[in-house]
Amino acid sequence: MATAADVMDYLRGNRTEFKILTHPPYAARRDMASAKGIPHEEVADVHTLRADKWFVMTVIPAGTRIDEQALRDLLQVKELRDVSEWDLERLFPTCEIKSVAPFGHLFGVPVVADASFARVGRIVFAACSRTISLMMQWQDYQRLVHPTVADIVEIDLVAHAVAAQGG
Repeated sequence: MATAADVMDYLRGNRTEFKILTHPPYAARRDMASAKGIPHEEVADVHTLRADKWFVMTVIPAGTRIDEQALRDLLQVKELRDVSEWDLERLFPTCEIKSVAPFGHLFGVPVVADASFARVGRIVFAACSRTISLMMQWQDYQRLVHPTVADIVEIDLVAHAVAAQGG
């Protein structure tokens, strides 16, 4: 599985409802979210990392950054590093670069998703295409993928404090 049609067939085969979003190719997922009027916290950025000697896929809200120490602690590894484009092409051969769908389990890659998606209740992600995204309920994603769910993004303390004050 690795094309938009394959992702949609997988979801249909698992009786999962989803919405198809078409859009021009954007440099960043948060740009797509803004253009489509979708809250950034629903839009997934997918990153594949090497954790010591194995691969892991992380799914975090668009525009956020991975809290590397939290992820290292969760995975009980010493080293985290980005994978090369060669590794991505080898792991996900027919997905467009930077458009990998967050279904690492289908490729033998464990998935760690940020807990914020569970609070939001929906997830929007690239479907192995820079011009097609899919929107689905978080519960359905979790049922299919069985990701490890944890708080793995850095928290902007200033924004968090302002939001807590209602400003």
